[in-house]
Amino acid sequence: PTVARDSSETAAGSPLEDIGVRARSLSPLLYWTLTKGNVEIPLAVRDRLRAAYVLEAARAREVEKTCERAFRVLGAAGVTVTPLKGIILAYAYYPEAGLRHCHDLDLLVDRREFSLAADSLVRAGFVLSTDPTLRGQVDARFADRGGFPIVLHRDLFQLPHYDLSHGALRERSSAGSLLGTPAEMLSASDMLVHVCGHASCSASRTDLRWVPDAWFAAGHLSERDWTALPELVSKAH
Repeated sequence: PTVARDSSETAAGSPLEDIGVRARSLSPLLYWTLTKGNVEIPLAVRDRLRAAYVLEAARAREVEKTCERAFRVLGAAGVTVTPLKGIILAYAYYPEAGLRHCHDLDLLVDRREFSLAADSLVRAGFVLSTDPTLRGQVDARFADRGGFPIVLHRDLFQLPHYDLSHGALRERSSAGSLLGTPAEMLSASDMLVHVCGHASCSASRTDLRWVPDAWFAAGHLSERDWTALPELVSKAH
């Protein structure tokens, strides 16, 4: 199968790396969907998809360790975080965490707690990025010893024109936990709006991960949520 790659990824240099590239896209989800549907798949394609599925499942377990550590550090500092995009979708919306590749940990942090959150991560050994090419793209990017990125966001969207206030988000959110750590959870409606809004202004939309993201988020909406969704989208511009 032809699978679009992340804009940040380079061409594969070996068969194993090629499998890794596909594992970072839609191949694991495609394998899971086809096997659950008892669809007959050519053996060579099945083996390739299964390798991607297994590799991504193993990677997800490693990603968990970094995320758990970051959550513990921020929780100990008293910082309330709202997980965004890949990590929360993988663990709260997808049938299996390994079906949704997470290339970083995105966290929405209240502006009043932002400096505290950043300082806490630095003290815990996470390295603040000084890459000038990232300036203006994200609020603050850190990395653990293995290089896995943790990104702190002050706002839900990259474009200032898109607007969902923290206060409104908090009113609709709920207390929950992610990987055993307390966290503020976006409502399913806000999650769907965020997925589609982010895809509309991000170059990474070409990898099409946002499509199953939106599908699984939409599956959590009640009839009441659907009724209120147009007004929510309008308010967010």
